[in-house]
Amino acid sequence: MKFEREIEKLFFIILGTFITSSYSRDFTLLELVRKPLQFPISKNGNYFVAKIPKGLPWQETVVILGDAFATKTKDIPIRKGIQKADEANDLFVLDAGEFNQLFYQDGFGDFTQGALSYYPLYRFVTEPFAFKMNENVLAYVSNAIVYVLKREGFKCFVESKNPEKYEVMVKSKDNLIEQILVFGDKKLDKLELHGKGSISAINFIEKKVSLARGHSPVCFEALFKTGDDNLSNIILKKTEERIDLSYDS
Repeated sequence: MKFEREIEKLFFIILGTFITSSYSRDFTLLELVRKPLQFPISKNGNYFVAKIPKGLPWQETVVILGDAFATKTKDIPIRKGIQKADEANDLFVLDAGEFNQLFYQDGFGDFTQGALSYYPLYRFVTEPFAFKMNENVLAYVSNAIVYVLKREGFKCFVESKNPEKYEVMVKSKDNLIEQILVFGDKKLDKLELHGKGSISAINFIEKKVSLARGHSPVCFEALFKTGDDNLSNIILKKTEERIDLSYDS
């Protein structure tokens, strides 16, 4: 089934990123998933300007100005780009004159500051960016998951009984994953996938990944055949139904 293939791809990406991060002892990629990066935007003459680190995929960012405008950068039909600031940073530049002329001809949009926001999951959601969603990463992650599942034809919805836990409920009798739990406190701390009586998880704080056999048979079999000492800086624990990978700091 297509859903099973997508779950396999998800675990392949998670495990690959975790193994690579552990090997290099650099968890920057996983930290990026925990909370959107924010870079202040200021108005300099006739341009909006933000200093960003070199290599940041600025086309995938979101421009937030004042309390009235938030749109994906690549969707804004005016001049924009980057200029060199120093050896480590670039300047993101957006034409403020064209912006006001196009969107706020009545002068309402006389913005002086804002933010350029980057989050890897932004690229997976093609719906218009929900304003202030970047301030609640758990809500955004949960709704991004729901969006993708609905796009694939699954019935699902989000529940939240407290601000530190969101639940994505998937309605299907034979579904591999029945529930996805999103935990955190201002940052994404943990994701749990529940289904078929098993739990798989990625814990960003503890730097640990748990994989149930039934959720990703291909990845599970590959890890099960891997020697306990074959993965650098990783403690590998295996049973017939579950594998745990923990970062050995």
